[in-house]
Amino acid sequence: MVQESLFVDFAETLITTRRSVLPKRLLNPGPTDDELELIYIAAAAAPDHGLIRPWRFVICTDATRNALAEVFAEVLLARDNLATLEQVTDAKNKAL
Repeated sequence: MVQESLFVDFAETLITTRRSVLPKRLLNPGPTDDELELIYIAAAAAPDHGLIRPWRFVICTDATRNALAEVFAEVLLARDNLATLEQVTDAKNKAL
C-alpha cells in the first residue's frame, strides 16, 4: 500500500510541475511500477460524471504498440476507405 504522505508529495509535485508533452515526445524510461500505482490511484479518484465505474486501465507495452498502430490504421480505413497513405501513417504514429 502506498503511504499517504508519499501520495500527497507525488500529487503536489505533479500539479506544480505539470507540462504538456506530445505523445511522440515521450521516451523511455517510462514511469516505474510504484509511480504507475500512484497514477492509477489518482486516475481512479477522478470525477466520474458518466457513471461508468468501475475503472478499467488498458496498458499498451512496447511489445503491443505495433499491433495497436495497425488497429489505428484499420479503424481509419474502415471509417474512410479513401484515406491517404499519409493519413494512415499519421494514424499509426499515434500509437508509436
